[in-house]
Amino acid sequence: MTSDHDPLTGDELSRAAQELSGALGRLVRRLRADAAGQGLSLPHASLLKRLEREGPATPAALARAELIRPQSLLTTVNALQEQGLVERTPHPTDGRQVLVELTDRGREQLRQRRELGENALALLMSRRLTPSEQHALSRTVGLLQRLGEDSTPYYGHPRSSEMPATALDERSALVLIDLQKRILALPTVHPADGVVQNAARLAEAFRAQGLPVVRVRVAWSQDGGDMPVGRTAVARPTTAPPADFEEFAAELGPLGDDIVITKRHWGAFTGTELDLQLRRRGVTQIVLGGIATSIGVESTARSAHEHSYHLTVVEDATTDVDLEAHAHSFNKIFPRLAETATTDEVLALLGR
Repeated sequence: MTSDHDPLTGDELSRAAQELSGALGRLVRRLRADAAGQGLSLPHASLLKRLEREGPATPAALARAELIRPQSLLTTVNALQEQGLVERTPHPTDGRQVLVELTDRGREQLRQRRELGENALALLMSRRLTPSEQHALSRTVGLLQRLGEDSTPYYGHPRSSEMPATALDERSALVLIDLQKRILALPTVHPADGVVQNAARLAEAFRAQGLPVVRVRVAWSQDGGDMPVGRTAVARPTTAPPADFEEFAAELGPLGDDIVITKRHWGAFTGTELDLQLRRRGVTQIVLGGIATSIGVESTARSAHEHSYHLTVVEDATTDVDLEAHAHSFNKIFPRLAETATTDEVLALLGR
């Protein structure tokens, strides 16, 4: 029998981490849904927060900081200016440039957005928790703050330094696996919001370089006739999911010129035209992310390796519903198939 003074075992820590990560992810998504009533999209809110945090900046500097194309940045600035949330002012030393800065109305919009989130959370606490539970939750705030103080990335496994990313081929493609709304709602071991945000950053950067972005989704016919067959030890669904199951996360942005691949199996190559779409565009390297690490991502990585593509798996744009399976992929499988990198490392290589 263990006491509160005994350290948790590895399995106990893994279960606790999975439950905490899933709970925090669901809570953040709920609060963001409430904040959506303020009329700010995530890109708009991100730009306003940057201006509030760092002060006025030129459009070019903002585009670099937000890792988006200048044209996309100007579209965002124009929309925010029409709402009176930002304004353009003359550059103090360079008459050829302008600065974008936050207006008082923009600051008020951010304040209201934060207040809405805080009020929504307070209301949830008052309705869902007993007084003793409210006090217990309040006492955990300091612990959560301590967990967030270390900014060093950690994804549930030792950093895969055995084969860190060294380069990106001139014709590389970003392939994102199963970043669908309903899949993102699963209790992943790392917050799904962070995975999607990193995937969106990568997608924007690849588009800006004129490189292919491939969105892979898993879907089946409504009659379920094309679902996988065969006896398995673990039961699997026998009926097709709802029609909206195949919808991509809104954070990935408009579909635009992105390539869409619909798969019926775990991997993105089996039974699809993914290899054809990449070969005919001259692609020699794949940058890979998505959900789940040990299923769709690993299956696709194995096939990419067998098809002789250079491969980089992006650690913080990848997650799973099982911590041990996620760690096994990164520690045992990917080092034999690929290099690994964080989102920031890929973006740095892309900018060379």
